[in-house]
Amino acid sequence: MIEIRKLCKSFENVKVLDNISLNIKTGETMVIIGRSGVGKSVLLKHIIGILAPDSGEVIVDGKNISRLKRDELNEVRLEMGMLFQGAALFDSMTVGENVGFLLREHTDLDEEEIEKRIKESLAIIGLRGIESLMPVSLSGGMKKRVGLARAICSKSVKIVLYDEPTTGIDPIMGDTINNLIISLHDKLKITSVAVTHDMNSAYKIADRIAMLYKGKIIAAGTPDEIRNMADPFVRQFITGAAHGPITEGKASKEFIMKEG
Repeated sequence: MIEIRKLCKSFENVKVLDNISLNIKTGETMVIIGRSGVGKSVLLKHIIGILAPDSGEVIVDGKNISRLKRDELNEVRLEMGMLFQGAALFDSMTVGENVGFLLREHTDLDEEEIEKRIKESLAIIGLRGIESLMPVSLSGGMKKRVGLARAICSKSVKIVLYDEPTTGIDPIMGDTINNLIISLHDKLKITSVAVTHDMNSAYKIADRIAMLYKGKIIAAGTPDEIRNMADPFVRQFITGAAHGPITEGKASKEFIMKEG
């Protein structure tokens, strides 16, 4: 479903993504782990076409995202939903207006059908009847769920991207979000890509996990394979150790692996 081929991206001469290759299969949940600032969100924004690569390609369902015209890219985006880290709701709009925003802006659906889909999406994430509320009245966890309802409001959605889905909410609500991700994956048969530094979330929702470090994918495997991996960079991250190769700034090329 998603092919990332030799992707490179720099900002002000700082290389954030360095020749990354990764394949994400149709229907699987891929979780990208790594410390804050390593480029996880930048990678997601390339998949949805918000950012364009300096070199390399992102192929989504057979289409090269970086080569599409604006109208073509908008059509592809209707097949993708994204839950942003802070939910990214419009404060001046009601919950219902937020959830139906993309449908009103980029489709020819009539208002009756849009309202129907808004209600269905909110019902799926367990928030029936809150269409008239304003975002300011919602808790952090509710905002995340409304953002998720917006991500799945299009019936053509095939891919959902999650940017730090459990950040900024308490552990109980975080687990609720994890369960919703699993439930949506199973009900809608979607391909999911999540970025996180929350290993409890990664282990729970992932079919496969890939670790991003210094602009490269240094490890990839099932949750059990990652949990038992001997790579010192991976071990330090998943155990949360305060000292080790990552914090000490050492590099070990033999652990760099490329996929695809």
